Amino acid sequence: MPNSNQSPDAGTPANRTPQSEANGSAASGAASDNGSQTFSGTVTKQGDKYVLKDDSGKTYDIDHQDEVKKFDGKRVRVQGTLDPATNKIMVK
Repeated sequence: MPNSNQSPDAGTPANRTPQSEANGSAASGAASDNGSQTFSGTVTKQGDKYVLKDDSGKTYDIDHQDEVKKFDGKRVRVQGTLDPATNKIMVK
């Protein structure tokens, strides 16, 4: 029988929003089997939208803006798929 005290896996629907990051890892381009990548950086407001700014200063648009705004100014790790045409992370 599974232990009900375990936290959900990062791929479960319960963890679809960015997670506050405890360590200082830089943005990663490592893709998983389903094509998603992990991006690390700080959520900042740029104009009328929130973006993820990595350690190199590169910014990425993020979908799910209503969910992302609560992480404004916080360092996060986001798992998603990058759309190269729009430079937008589609959060998983």
